[in-house]
Amino acid sequence: MSLGEGSPRQLPIIRQGYSRMPVRLVERYVLPQAALFLLVATFVSFYGQLDRKQSADTYATVYTAVAVVRDGSFRLDRYLPIIQVRSGERPGQLDRGEDGHLYSHFPVAPAFFGVPAVAVLAAAGVSPENWGAHMEAGFLSGALATAAAVALFFLLLTRLTTRPRALVAAAVLAWATPVWTIAGQGLWQHGPALLALAGALLAIVSRRPVPAGFALASMVVFRPSTVVLAALLLPLFVPRPRALALGALGALPPAAFLAAYNWTVFGSPLSTGYGDVTGEAGFSGSLLEGLSGNLVAPGRGIFVYAPVLLVAVAGAVLGRRLPLYRWAALALVAHVLFVARWFEWWGGEAFGPRQLVDALPLFALLLVPALDRWAASPRFRRLFAALAAWSVAVHLLGAALWPGTGWYDSHAVREFGTWWSLTDTELTALFSDPGRLLARGGLMALVVLGALAAGLLAALVAEAWSSRRGARARAPALPPAR
Repeated sequence: MSLGEGSPRQLPIIRQGYSRMPVRLVERYVLPQAALFLLVATFVSFYGQLDRKQSADTYATVYTAVAVVRDGSFRLDRYLPIIQVRSGERPGQLDRGEDGHLYSHFPVAPAFFGVPAVAVLAAAGVSPENWGAHMEAGFLSGALATAAAVALFFLLLTRLTTRPRALVAAAVLAWATPVWTIAGQGLWQHGPALLALAGALLAIVSRRPVPAGFALASMVVFRPSTVVLAALLLPLFVPRPRALALGALGALPPAAFLAAYNWTVFGSPLSTGYGDVTGEAGFSGSLLEGLSGNLVAPGRGIFVYAPVLLVAVAGAVLGRRLPLYRWAALALVAHVLFVARWFEWWGGEAFGPRQLVDALPLFALLLVPALDRWAASPRFRRLFAALAAWSVAVHLLGAALWPGTGWYDSHAVREFGTWWSLTDTELTALFSDPGRLLARGGLMALVVLGALAAGLLAALVAEAWSSRRGARARAPALPPAR
């Protein structure tokens, strides 16, 4: 039984309504090198966000990378005074382990993504006290991990549909969802988890169970709340018992790392820095409030921040007969229900529903059946373009202006009604200063255009190099000298 399949090559959605010159440019240079184009363009877009404020949740992760590079350890005692300057006398990002030392409250595996950039700073003689430099290193590392996730996701989609539609769905994931304004905003759990999920799906579709198992387990190590996603994707292995065994073999290294770390630091393989929060206290929220809030609330709903993902609902119905789409839809629903019970279902200070970010690749994956079915319909193209334009505009403004409005700190975010105001949300707050909106929004648009140009340049160079190598390979051999 096939996991998923591309439909016949109907008229690609990317062709309709555009002049021929951009289409030729895309067909000739972008599509053959689309993964590289997306990697470069999304990285520049993510790292180019105008507001450089880092979430406090990233502080311990960045300095765990510093500790790994400078001390060969995960202990953060040495860096406590640096973090205290920004987080107060008792930083919530740190926990005391069984050995009496301080460690990150959050999973430490994402810190490995920051090691290369932090190592460069250390080699250049930059002091750990240089907060700005190390936060920039974290920002760069998080943006790169998230950009790599988008590029890998595109490669997955090319196994399922035409390259133009794969490019459209990957672009939606990158610029029309909180992948841009949350996952790409710093070095925390989301970027690495997205990369692992994209890699797992690609390995599953490519029938490579060992890498698939490794990636699924890594996703949970990076972001424990993705355990539901991993569990609901496991049935894709079940029809092939040997594949299930090989997947379990691939999962062993990340699982062993997590168990060893938790046992050493917190006294048990099943203990984490979250402590009691992962128990009954953590899942004490109202299911109805969390569900409606994360999906449709004006202040947090994913279908408000990214209405283009409504098309994924139709895609889930259309693709239900194919195992990949069916289990992806079930995993997505299970994750939405799982995080809805979390006591902070809104995900803290973030631009959009942060708790849903880890499942956004599944939303984008489910766009494919809808694109395959309706790509030739002018009515669908107009609707899709309108929803995508709204979604991109929202996140472009978020990348340009958030969190400079101060909305989050001035509202009672634990009150459910706060998220249901039509006129007082983080989105409407962006329009409180029209001059700033136009100036920074325009500047962010220029950054994105520059990012697209950088991606196009990379694609041009790569395609030219590929063509040159191909021409050399096809050149006839010289006759032997007489």
